[in-house]
Amino acid sequence: TIIAAERIDAMGVENGLPAEAVGKAQRCLENHGKNLEKCRAKGVTICFGTDAGTYYNRHGEQTREFGLMTEYGKFPVAECLIAATRTNAELMKWSDKVGTIE
Repeated sequence: TIIAAERIDAMGVENGLPAEAVGKAQRCLENHGKNLEKCRAKGVTICFGTDAGTYYNRHGEQTREFGLMTEYGKFPVAECLIAATRTNAELMKWSDKVGTIE
């Protein structure tokens, strides 16, 4: 999940979060891209998540994570959609219950 750290970085200081919390989010963001690239190179299955409900990361804004996956992880849009649908369904063992985009 990238959006939780990105939202804290973007909005934390102006909304009174401690500098330590904002700094931690910034350090997370610095490593997200490198870590995603390493995981993909090693064949790690990447699912889609948002940590919706964390600071400044409201439910209903999950689509922002797609853009962050393409920005930080260099994911093609199609791969983001597969992660959010088929891969998540497989992880939850719901492949026979929910539709996917492929």
